Amino acid sequence: MSSIIPKPVLYLTIGCFLLFSTVLAIIFYVIDEKKIARNKVTFESTSYGKLDIDPFNKAADKVEYERVMTDYLSLTTMANGIFPVDTTLAGREKAMADVKGIAIYYWSRNLKILNELIKIDLPKQLVARVQLFKEYCQLNKQCCELIYKGLDEHSTAYDEMIKAYFTRIDEKVKVINGD
Repeated sequence: MSSIIPKPVLYLTIGCFLLFSTVLAIIFYVIDEKKIARNKVTFESTSYGKLDIDPFNKAADKVEYERVMTDYLSLTTMANGIFPVDTTLAGREKAMADVKGIAIYYWSRNLKILNELIKIDLPKQLVARVQLFKEYCQLNKQCCELIYKGLDEHSTAYDEMIKAYFTRIDEKVKVINGD
């Protein structure tokens, strides 16, 4: 039995139906992905990896968080810029000035700016992460204070404790990065 609809029209109708169905499927998929994306925010940092978080309750809180974290990363870079420390007798005075005036100062400043985040309503995932950053800053500050003490006394007696601090700092970075 032969159909009264010519074959080219039949093929065109089936093709249009398939094309229309595919376009609709893509549209619904994209809309669904946007709904999912609206419920989660992904922060990505070259220093601290990716983190999926719940959305901020207020846009101003997100802006403040981003401002503080930008300052935090800048200060961290400057504090770490003193390394390697010149422990020779000739470089000792400059090294002491760098450790105290740059490293210890910037780690202390980092702790203060991270404490500013207490004032805003952070998503729960970020509260824990900010606490890790505070612990990281505290470890670095204590390590730099010990380095300063060793330089001031021109002693190697603190070398093992300093190495232990560096190990703890590396472990904290791994926790922050999710390694």
